Amino acid sequence: MTNVGGLLGTLIQGGFNSLAEGRLQNALGPDGLGQMGDILGKVLGGAQGATGNIGDILGNALGNKSEGMGTATLGGVIGGLFGGGGGVGGMARGGVMAALGMLAVNALKDYMAQKAEDPAQAAAVKLTAGLREPENEEEQQRVQDITLLTLKAMINAAKADGQIDAEEMQRITGRAQEGGADEDELALLRQELAAPLDIDAIVNGANGDLQVGAQIYAASLLAIKVDTPAEQAYIQELGEKLGLAEGARGEMHKMLGV
Repeated sequence: MTNVGGLLGTLIQGGFNSLAEGRLQNALGPDGLGQMGDILGKVLGGAQGATGNIGDILGNALGNKSEGMGTATLGGVIGGLFGGGGGVGGMARGGVMAALGMLAVNALKDYMAQKAEDPAQAAAVKLTAGLREPENEEEQQRVQDITLLTLKAMINAAKADGQIDAEEMQRITGRAQEGGADEDELALLRQELAAPLDIDAIVNGANGDLQVGAQIYAASLLAIKVDTPAEQAYIQELGEKLGLAEGARGEMHKMLGV
């Protein structure tokens, strides 16, 4: 199976721009999701009253019983549990979907809190957010589909200022190859980079799921600087078509430092 998650992580570590990894670090730091521990804990079923210790909440959500995983070690925690190395680099390679999932849960906290009241829906929230392992082939496919949509959303956003030219395509694929992408993964990447911008295809892929919508919106913010009229118009249109409230979008901008 194509390792879309690994490809996604590699691109975040410099494939698109120099900002993405720093934005994720900002979102997971003490001034970002690190201060939202109590909210995330309640929604995801983590420890109560764990404000400021998001590492413990993530550990509980994933079934990890280790004690004392503080905010400072969050990158290593995510990286280790999801197959990456330590630090922010490992987090980007292996745990990017978990990071995006937590951003979505926080931005949609009222909506997610309602889902958390139903055990089946709460389990689906964790799966979609990359906060628990798939238990069967259907769930594995669900995770793969969301990860692929996330990759497509990032690439689509990168085209907001115009089509990606040959030089830029070579730089991006070269970065992916350096990160260990195989020929199938490189072929997928080239295909998506060459495709025309299609915001409706990304929106339709979310299928009206606000959680998925929030995750791909956050991912899109990692792919662009949002400092040109074209990028600003793209991200606004994306958020509106995904049905995300202005407040939820603003929360993700704030957490990512956009």
